Amino acid sequence: MSLRAAGVLLVLATCVSHLRALPFRRPPRPWELQRLNASLHGKILDFTRNHGADRRIWSPALQERRDLYVYLPPEFNPCQRYPLLIWLHGFSQDEKNTKSLAEVFDAAIKDGQIPPMLIAIPDGTFQGHPTMTNSGSFYINGRKGRFEDFLACDVYSFMMQQFPLRPEREAHVLAGASMGGTSAFSLGLKHREKFGVLVGIMPLLDLMWADCHGNPKGGFSPDCIGRMDRYRPWQSAGRIWGINIRYGQAMRPVFGRRAEVQRRLPGENPVDQLELYNVQPGEFAMFVAYGGRDQFNGDAQNQHFIHRCQQRGIELTVVVNPTGRHSRKTGMSFFDDFAQWISVVLAPYAPTLREDHIESKDPSGIEYHRRPGG
Repeated sequence: MSLRAAGVLLVLATCVSHLRALPFRRPPRPWELQRLNASLHGKILDFTRNHGADRRIWSPALQERRDLYVYLPPEFNPCQRYPLLIWLHGFSQDEKNTKSLAEVFDAAIKDGQIPPMLIAIPDGTFQGHPTMTNSGSFYINGRKGRFEDFLACDVYSFMMQQFPLRPEREAHVLAGASMGGTSAFSLGLKHREKFGVLVGIMPLLDLMWADCHGNPKGGFSPDCIGRMDRYRPWQSAGRIWGINIRYGQAMRPVFGRRAEVQRRLPGENPVDQLELYNVQPGEFAMFVAYGGRDQFNGDAQNQHFIHRCQQRGIELTVVVNPTGRHSRKTGMSFFDDFAQWISVVLAPYAPTLREDHIESKDPSGIEYHRRPGG
């Protein structure tokens, strides 16, 4: 190969690398949310900069403004208290990717399939926009910001202060897909005083999984359980959208150097947190759904988590799509099972009249007139 040809290849490789790191943030679209709300029975409130104005909430933890969408159910009544669901998006996504969930939840609430609830959809990317290979904070307090505090303190407090929500932890759902499902369990197990319901759609619940031969890609067997003894940043975690995601791409931005990953990862790993936080039977309502052909070996990871729960006497609901991949299609295939489950879990916490009388106005422009008595 000539020096000139080699130089061209080097330039092309550099361009591809830079393109993968570029944010794919769309320009503001003021009409987009209006059109979506026109199709809903409920309504999405805009606390973002995605639609022509900057309405983001302030995060003391991150010391910056951050995007957030809030979904109000059909026939929302500010004189009632509602269950809360916080939805966490996946890796290389942001809050915009989960707006479409509102259509599914909206239809299910309108049809009485699930109880009315408020849904908060925060942005968990590092820089306020996603990139193709490096935007997954896992909602962890890491080297790029205090994302756990952003979610568990800032977003949670904003919702509890500005909206009429049930106070019981059993009425507070932390849910997500892929990275968001992992984070829902990791953060929920830590913040048990705030969340009593945990939902993971295609989560990875043992980030240090390996079989008894030390193979992180090995299948689960209760007779062959091991552990990833050493973090290898260049090892492949799996492929999605044709892109090979290496362990280092996911872990290095969050924790930093290899030694720091190995030191901190067990404390953020859901299967280890069961013992670390001494999780007791009946303490949480848990729902786990995954595909049997997950590209990130999520089926083995989740089976290990389920096995450890069973050893501790912890009950959880599990739904498996035997041919499911780590994909949106597989994730959406679990909605009916999730809806049936959450309707039972939240039935005791259906919206009720508030007991106080306070007039206030939140940043969305909603005026609350709270009636005295029940």
